[in-house]
Amino acid sequence: MTRETILVADMLRQLGGPTRVARACGVTISAVGSWQVRNEIPARHWLTLWRMARAAGLAWRPPGAEGLELIERAPASQPEAAA
Repeated sequence: MTRETILVADMLRQLGGPTRVARACGVTISAVGSWQVRNEIPARHWLTLWRMARAAGLAWRPPGAEGLELIERAPASQPEAAA
């Protein structure tokens, strides 16, 4: 499933339900419920949900996911070399 074809309600169910998603995103269950009604997830939660979707084997990708993939592959901060 792609971002264009999956309903938010279906994705939330596949990610463990609104309660699990709300906890992961640090929002209330009613906030997640409003996502279902609007069928839209606020951009500030895309990274969390994208990681959850990947872990669950879902193909959902938010807009700009190519940038998220670069973040995931980037090495941890490296200390600057001493001058």
